[in-house]
Amino acid sequence: MFNGPFEALREIEKLKKEIGVLNVQCYGYRETLKKYGFRRNFDAALVIEEKDNEIKSLLSQIKELKSASIDHINI
Repeated sequence: MFNGPFEALREIEKLKKEIGVLNVQCYGYRETLKKYGFRRNFDAALVIEEKDNEIKSLLSQIKELKSASIDHINI
């Protein structure tokens, strides 16, 4: 659990950047895929999906924070 909504939002931004990097790897050069241990695009897509699920989980944690007074979170 996070200390507050802003800490959680920072974590979400970090994960979004990771997903962006993984997208580049997934649809980029074969050498890059090999370098990061992805045998094929399907492997990279699974990791992207996993990170996306982490973001969804973080969003639900933010909603559960009783002290959070955020009316709208734009991601």
